[in-house]
Amino acid sequence: MVDESSRRLPTHRPGRKIRLADGRPWFVPAPPTSNEPHDLRAGPEYDQLLDAACEADSEAERFLAELALVLFLLGRNYDLGPSDYQQLLSFPPDSPALLEWRAELGELVREHLRARGGPSGPAPASTAEPLSQGWLTRLLARFWLSPTDR
Repeated sequence: MVDESSRRLPTHRPGRKIRLADGRPWFVPAPPTSNEPHDLRAGPEYDQLLDAACEADSEAERFLAELALVLFLLGRNYDLGPSDYQQLLSFPPDSPALLEWRAELGELVREHLRARGGPSGPAPASTAEPLSQGWLTRLLARFWLSPTDR
């Protein structure tokens, strides 16, 4: 079992607690505020992932964008490998815990969107280029179980 406190990075930032498949709470960083520098904005990925959640054309696409964002946020707080992510995010199908987590995931993303200005708010602060085709596949590949990790 993956231990939350032993996997914290030195740059761990408190924020929202989310309960993962291990049944324990894990922290995702709070959204950046306008008056503080924040490492979430150190690269273009954060704003691009929020944009993807806003621009999703279907529920499935929205869920994938939300999942990609939570993987990104967990990676900012914890030293986790592909098998850790698999263990932490592998809920039994149709379990009440999975349904609760999906609802919590949606609220987490809305919290970050509101902090940025919301889906109908101002454009992201990032001057990054738009996400290239296949960005989600590449992001998820960072967390997918590799043959050497099995």
